[in-house]
Amino acid sequence: MIRTALVALAAAALGAGAAAPVSAAATGETCFLSSDMTNWRAVGDRQVNVEVRNREVYRLDLGFACPQLKFAGERIGVEARGGAFICQSSLADVVVPGQGAISCPVTHITRLTPDQVKALPKKERP
Repeated sequence: MIRTALVALAAAALGAGAAAPVSAAATGETCFLSSDMTNWRAVGDRQVNVEVRNREVYRLDLGFACPQLKFAGERIGVEARGGAFICQSSLADVVVPGQGAISCPVTHITRLTPDQVKALPKKERP
């Protein structure tokens, strides 16, 4: 089932993120905008795989169990803390919407290679 992403960026985060592309490019980091998310898949309750518009897949490891992911339905959000871009070294949260929305902190972000994406079991592929 294709899942759509809930874009959850505040206007302040967009303004603060104006310098992010420059610093990310300077460090060679791979980054994406939350608004570029096209699909996602929970892997248990401590990991989320997200796909972005250019077909790249990122694994987001969560700081603690987020059992609400199984009730998220079609939407989640990923919010960058301190900027608009989600990068490997940035702080971010996975947000599960609904009554009493839950934020689950992301502790590690990994861009998967095409071979790693192909090796994912179908139920883990966004």
